[in-house]
Amino acid sequence: MPLSSDELFEKGQYYFNHSDAGDGSYDLVKAADYYRQALESAPHPLAWYPLGRIDFLEGKNDEAIAKFQTLLELCGGLVPKAYYMLGLTYAFKAMQQEADRSWQEAEKHFLQYMVFVDHVTWPAVDLSWVCLL
Repeated sequence: MPLSSDELFEKGQYYFNHSDAGDGSYDLVKAADYYRQALESAPHPLAWYPLGRIDFLEGKNDEAIAKFQTLLELCGGLVPKAYYMLGLTYAFKAMQQEADRSWQEAEKHFLQYMVFVDHVTWPAVDLSWVCLL
């Protein structure tokens, strides 16, 4: 019997979230494959977030940005972490390409994320980093 979209998503989570296990269960290729299957199966819109994070980790900034934006289009503000990851991804893109527009996008998305979190310092620290560079 084939796995459901939720089961495929959970398998992706297993391989994506075991970076400290040291037993081979952390595998970005397997995680991405399960997330893609979850998108094809039902689809499972939350799979866009970890797929974007995988692209970010692999330095594929434009691909990551597209995935986070797709998630926001599908889920709106239900996944506010997407705004944070957009800020982070645009900041890294700006560092690599020295593009003013990417710095502005990073700032905009960090500020959007901060609307959702209260009394959390790390997004403000990241925003400060963007504003100083």
